[in-house]
Amino acid sequence: MKRIIASFFILSTLLLGCTKDFEELNTNPNQPERVPPNMILTQILFNLAEFPAREAYNKGNFITQHTARQNFTDFDRYVWGPDDGVWNSLFDRLRDVNNLIILAREQGNTNYEGVGLIWKSYAFSFLTDVYGDVPYSDALEGRDSGVYSPVYDSQEEIYEGILQDLRTANELLNPAGFSIQGDIIYDGSILRWKKFANSLRLRYLLRISNKKNVSAEMGEIINNPADNPIFENLGDQAALTYLEAAPNQWFTHTGRVGSFRERRMSQTIQTRFEDLNDPRVREYFRPTQAFTAGNWDREFNGIPNGLGEAEALDWDGGSNFQSELAPKYFDEPNSAEALVMTYFELQFILAEAALKGLIDGNPEEFYTEGVRSALAYYNIPQDEIDTYMEQESVVYAGGDPLEKIMLQKWIGSFMIGVEGWNDWRRTGLPTFTPAVSDDNNNMVPVRYLYPQSEQVFNIANRQAAIDRQGPDNINTRIWWMD
Repeated sequence: MKRIIASFFILSTLLLGCTKDFEELNTNPNQPERVPPNMILTQILFNLAEFPAREAYNKGNFITQHTARQNFTDFDRYVWGPDDGVWNSLFDRLRDVNNLIILAREQGNTNYEGVGLIWKSYAFSFLTDVYGDVPYSDALEGRDSGVYSPVYDSQEEIYEGILQDLRTANELLNPAGFSIQGDIIYDGSILRWKKFANSLRLRYLLRISNKKNVSAEMGEIINNPADNPIFENLGDQAALTYLEAAPNQWFTHTGRVGSFRERRMSQTIQTRFEDLNDPRVREYFRPTQAFTAGNWDREFNGIPNGLGEAEALDWDGGSNFQSELAPKYFDEPNSAEALVMTYFELQFILAEAALKGLIDGNPEEFYTEGVRSALAYYNIPQDEIDTYMEQESVVYAGGDPLEKIMLQKWIGSFMIGVEGWNDWRRTGLPTFTPAVSDDNNNMVPVRYLYPQSEQVFNIANRQAAIDRQGPDNINTRIWWMD
């Protein structure tokens, strides 16, 4: 009996000791439950800053007729199916952004929180701009609240949230506050993050200016640069600089050369470049192989958007007579940047806003600075810039000033997401001819289709959005277009 009691005592002691140390013993010090914000910031910045360049390369440049497909031409012909790619990519990244914001708030680090709110705003703006109404208010509540079938908010409500988050980000970001680590965009400069937040606010305010009176808020930004700084030069713009070493290289550098060569200069941008004697043609595109072989008289040559595959392959003599993208977009790992928002885009925003009386200022000065800085970004020599600016087709005076602003802004939107498409949907400028053999009744599409997955997992909320917004097709106009 004494042996039984002694054994029980020993066993109880062991069990109590195990229980006491159970949590410690089962905690992996090499896999912490909570990570500092800087550990996830770098990946967030890389993934989201690179996203607009990838989307431009895959879709945006075709929609806005900077490039045309030489092979697999369905997308260029407006044969668009449900788009899961953008939806899944951005919502996946938004989960990481949400985690960053939560961690920053727990630690009281307002600078990480401010950066997180900027990227939350950017990602949601991209989603709503291409789809229209999307999940927003409870889209990221699955982990904490168990909401796995989120409602779709109206685009108007989403933009109210986006603009509020950017205002909050500007207030939270404090150059005298906590430093941030892992910043591959601005190297920890909080002032430049504030400039990005306010420049994005101006982009989005102008985007909804057909639906809302945005003059007061735009003026508040422009007239109080101490509290609301914006981009002041090319060094302030939001861009991801790639490295020579993998995996931080320009994303097509290690891709298939065949896929790269399917993308050719669009005849639309070729015509505009020729009309303007624009030196950026050599920065965007490669001379034709026929020209470099010395047996043809045209250096750069495009193809029309939306040809059938056989027609596109054989257009104007075939591949040797069609310009590919410039070598830096494939041959070099780090000679191109992923652009999110540029200084010259901001100048064109200010030019349009001043022209329309939304802000005080001289639209010609903003426009001129926009064109000059856009050329300077591509290292065009100063004497060429001066000559370019003297042309009647470029100089602000004469002709329709809005057409000139939007044309230059469109040229500058090359490889930047779907910004050219956004501006065209908002203003109708510059004018595009629909794809040659289009599958959309001779109309340029105005939105992406909701992903297939939403028809399975969130059917009721998707249907409510369709009932409110209009049919789920590529011709249904989104809120800020009207």
